[in-house]
Amino acid sequence: MKTKKGFTLVELSIVLVIIGLLIGGVLVAQSLIETAQIQKTIRQIQQVHILASQFKEKTRYLPGDLPNAYTMFSGACGINAIPTSSQNSGRCNGNGDGNIDWGGVVMEYYIFWEHLYLMGMLDTPFTGDGYTLGSLANQGMPGVNIMKLPFKRNGQSHGNLGGLSAAYGSGGSDNYSLHISAGFSSGGCSPQCDGIFYSGEAMPYDIKIDDGVEATGKVQAYRVGGTWGNCDYSNTTQTSCTLRFYQPDEYIK
Repeated sequence: MKTKKGFTLVELSIVLVIIGLLIGGVLVAQSLIETAQIQKTIRQIQQVHILASQFKEKTRYLPGDLPNAYTMFSGACGINAIPTSSQNSGRCNGNGDGNIDWGGVVMEYYIFWEHLYLMGMLDTPFTGDGYTLGSLANQGMPGVNIMKLPFKRNGQSHGNLGGLSAAYGSGGSDNYSLHISAGFSSGGCSPQCDGIFYSGEAMPYDIKIDDGVEATGKVQAYRVGGTWGNCDYSNTTQTSCTLRFYQPDEYIK
């Protein structure tokens, strides 16, 4: 009678080593992909800061805040009026106050992108309009009225694509911030009102180009799903975080 041979310890060790190498290779590849996405997103945001600065050098106003946009763009942006929370489509002009207004009566954060496009600085024909999605008004659509980004996002419970929105700055006038946030808001307000990151996903952006602290510096993380406040980087699974990239000092003039 023949005895069945099993695996030797050496053979089992070799198999375990191979499995370990395969798992390690997958994790390394995933990490490289995520790092590349972060770097590409940061470069895109930095490029927008440069374009906004160039726009202001040409017009004396930030994109979105340009009060004579109707005249400058020959009506290509719509009518000679300022978009408001109740009338946010087909309106050209900002109010010229030095900020990118949002969340109140004046809504300039969609025409921010349209002004850059009409100036020939961006290739995507952004519409400048807010959209109604179901029962939600004044919503963002990445690649349509806000910038689409290549970032990874898992933190948002309602599967939001998210994108890059423009809003007010860090105080005073003549500055603004760019937000990686939800394209549309589950609560029914503007794009900046819902986060799409886990806190642990937001932190690498802050570490890469700023101080790595959620509440200070030019990159800050906010938890905007329900209660407003800074995200907690030590709680890596905390949901509903958004990132604010404040305008670099060298571009504030």
